[in-house]
Amino acid sequence: MKYSVKILTIASLLVYQIGLSQQLSKIESNDIDTYLSEQIADRAPGLAVGIVKEGKVIYQKYLGLANLSNNIPISSSTRFNIASTAKQYTALCILKLASEGKLNLEDDFRK
Repeated sequence: MKYSVKILTIASLLVYQIGLSQQLSKIESNDIDTYLSEQIADRAPGLAVGIVKEGKVIYQKYLGLANLSNNIPISSSTRFNIASTAKQYTALCILKLASEGKLNLEDDFRK
């Protein structure tokens, strides 16, 4: 599996799991750690995962490399060029809010 598809799949699974739960328990945190560690090799292109609840970071994990040529690992200070990958998640969040009646699709985007 190509790395970009693998990372997108992992991100999708995390968004799905987090959307279902109100809290991130220690068990869920360990499950996410285990899953991510199994999917991302130490010397492979990596990712940074952060979960924020009510304005507080409740989970963060950095795996793999930011730069393969120079073996630079991903860290809390790594900058990512996310290009168009954020659009799908923004759309998903907007549609979820609309389905919950918290947002109208005709609302001004600043709302």
